Amino acid sequence: MSWVIVAILPNVSFDRDIISDPIAIVSPDHALLAELRRAQPGLDQVLFGFKDEFGRRRRISVLLRNSDWCDGFSSEAISGFRDAVGLSSYLLGRAKVLTAPHNAKATWADFFEIYPWGVSPCGDYMRASTSALWGHELATKFNGQVAPALPSLRIQAWDIDRPLLSALIQAWRSFYVDGKEDHSGRALFRSMNMAFAAGRMPAGPEIGLYDVGRSIALWVSAFEILAHPGVGYVGRRQVVENIDKIVWCEERINKKKFLIKFSEGKKQTSLQANFPSYIMNKIYDARNAFLHGNQVDLATLELGRRKTLLHSLAGPLYRMAVAQQLGLNPAASTYYRGLHEGPTSDDERLMRGMFYEPALLRPITPAENED
Repeated sequence: MSWVIVAILPNVSFDRDIISDPIAIVSPDHALLAELRRAQPGLDQVLFGFKDEFGRRRRISVLLRNSDWCDGFSSEAISGFRDAVGLSSYLLGRAKVLTAPHNAKATWADFFEIYPWGVSPCGDYMRASTSALWGHELATKFNGQVAPALPSLRIQAWDIDRPLLSALIQAWRSFYVDGKEDHSGRALFRSMNMAFAAGRMPAGPEIGLYDVGRSIALWVSAFEILAHPGVGYVGRRQVVENIDKIVWCEERINKKKFLIKFSEGKKQTSLQANFPSYIMNKIYDARNAFLHGNQVDLATLELGRRKTLLHSLAGPLYRMAVAQQLGLNPAASTYYRGLHEGPTSDDERLMRGMFYEPALLRPITPAENED
């Protein structure tokens, strides 16, 4: 068995490699790369030469595929696996921003961006192929640079949502490796592609209100794709109803205290819903205000007594919608067990109870200094 370098992830490293044959994300000194490094002496210049803008060396990660994997191999399969790993890290990071900010690490999808320059099969050249650039240069002249807007990040085991990652890898293998291309799999990975875009930093140092509003719009699209039945129409009502079906551990979340009204043409309907459904409805309100050119201000993005930003709530809520789609719930253990020790239903209960549900309850949870 031999492995081929598919891509470089320059902005993140992992203390535990993620290997699920026929694909893997490993450190540059992993045994899977040993044969390639011996055959291509110039490869070390690429793998160990990345630096930040001040010349400090940075550890990277390498995305590999088994050279025997041909059927199902595509750019969509590669990005789908990257999205699964990225979402399982930064969605947890977004929840921690609201519940345990000192422990939040991967908080943006940008950490998992693929480097535009890749290694040629022979290892002598670097190739770039993007919408704006095509390049072909000697590997010996390569000087890798990490993204200047991101800090150094090393992800440890507790920085990854293990139940989510295991379930997503199982879905990925079914769709891209086993060839079971049904609507639910297609909707899942198309939605994850949109969620990855929504999870990027809205802008750089020039960030403003409109940038955050644009990200809100991308999040709504990710929710709609996920909820789409395959035929017909999906909109606010269908997405909110989908959220309302999620199984929750916290009793306060399950209480259906909020009346949400929908207008579809001349038809008026309503739903007695729980708080996460109310959050989703408010996210729709904000999205419509920004995309339709309505008057907006910071209050358009705020929710509850603690003025929590809707943009911060979208990620944790999306995680729970994906978990519902995958059948992940605290009462069942149906996860793929190919990643070190497999997760159990207790892991899912832990993730919900410690991070996601408290994050979603934050707008109505009194601050510590409040009576």
